[in-house]
Amino acid sequence: RIAEYMKQNVPVVINRNTNMMVWEVCQFLQLAATYGYTVIILDINRNLILEPHVLAVTNSKGLDQQYMSNRMKQWEHVYPFATGWSPRPLDAASLLRRYKELAADLANGSNNHVDLMPVQNTQVYPFCLARVCWFCWDEGNRNYWHSEPVKKAYGSKDTISVFGYAVLGDLVAALVDITDAQAALMGDGGRAENWNAAKNGAKDEHSSSATSSRLPAVLEFDEMQCILDLDALPAPEVDDEVLKEASAYHEVPPPSQVSFIILGSTRSEPITYSEAVRRCDSALRDGLLSWKDSPDAQATMDVGGITVYRACAENGCPVLILDEKTVKLDVVFTGYYQSHTTRMSARCPTWSTGHNGAACGRRSFWGGPQRAAATLYTQMDSTQLLDRVDAPCLRDEKTKCFLRAHGRLLFLVRGSTNSGKNVVAAELEQLYPESRAYWSDMLFSSPMAPERNTASIRE
Repeated sequence: RIAEYMKQNVPVVINRNTNMMVWEVCQFLQLAATYGYTVIILDINRNLILEPHVLAVTNSKGLDQQYMSNRMKQWEHVYPFATGWSPRPLDAASLLRRYKELAADLANGSNNHVDLMPVQNTQVYPFCLARVCWFCWDEGNRNYWHSEPVKKAYGSKDTISVFGYAVLGDLVAALVDITDAQAALMGDGGRAENWNAAKNGAKDEHSSSATSSRLPAVLEFDEMQCILDLDALPAPEVDDEVLKEASAYHEVPPPSQVSFIILGSTRSEPITYSEAVRRCDSALRDGLLSWKDSPDAQATMDVGGITVYRACAENGCPVLILDEKTVKLDVVFTGYYQSHTTRMSARCPTWSTGHNGAACGRRSFWGGPQRAAATLYTQMDSTQLLDRVDAPCLRDEKTKCFLRAHGRLLFLVRGSTNSGKNVVAAELEQLYPESRAYWSDMLFSSPMAPERNTASIRE
């Protein structure tokens, strides 16, 4: 049913469930990644509230006390592949249209001209990268994810500034000027140290490119390719939906303050987001260092008022276009989620063929230092529970207003029996009237809810 909603471009989809483990949630993460839906997860609590012997008596499925006791220990955090800022897909499509306009102007310059390869594939998940945290398989990224700045910002509205565009190999990206407050959400003091290390020739082990190159041989995830076509999205029909313009940039911002939104590829092959992020981050780092510090950076081109930086004169070298129409985008800070493995994923019957030919649903888990402590079982007190319910999507007016207009949003409300998830899900339905809700309590029965004027469905 959720897949049908997403195929119909329902703007807000709400799923309320008792899924405790990551593999139980993976089916929803796969759908969101495939159809380009931004995910906001509301974890109501981390442990079942009722005692196992009570649940054993009251459940209608004949589940005994031992099963209930084991179930209480199975809560897992759902960690993202990366954190960042998710714009409205329509706004990302506006950025793509602007890049095409600039590319056409550059190709038709009377004196100087720049020929850029046309964008052929625009099926991509629009996401402004903050940090690649690889599902928090390692301790450093888990500490980052559970840090106070990230927890406070998660699910809240923000604004980013797009000052130009870059052609990085076959990838086309919008370039974003990150504020100091936003840089703090990258962890480890932002990217300043990372860029300085790269400038001095050091390998930054926390950068997305370094992380991407270090972990794939040890860790597993099944990445779904996004089929949302930015080029097929309509242009704004009213002035209120046009992006707000800001002062143009006359020079490149410090490299530590630059992030990107991938808009497409000059090749027709499908775009795999994790690989695109790795290549884009590496090429952008090298290009920014060249544009800012090398003598070649002075050899810029001015084509009809558009400033173009080239890292070198050869084809395929990174190209930066400073746009005279700098724009501001409203965004929401969240994670980019994909289905992935944890220590408990061996039971998953729905995805992945496992490692070294392991049969589907019976994965072989081999040792890996990053996975050794991937699951945290923590008791949530009443204060933490209140903080979870006081999520920006429920309480902050600016965030709620933006999310209503986002266009592709999936709320996952996770909580155990009697945790209050029903109340939160019902409140979301009231706050987002164009939503469709799908309630999938897999293992525990509860009384039927009264009839609503929404598309809520109980399993």
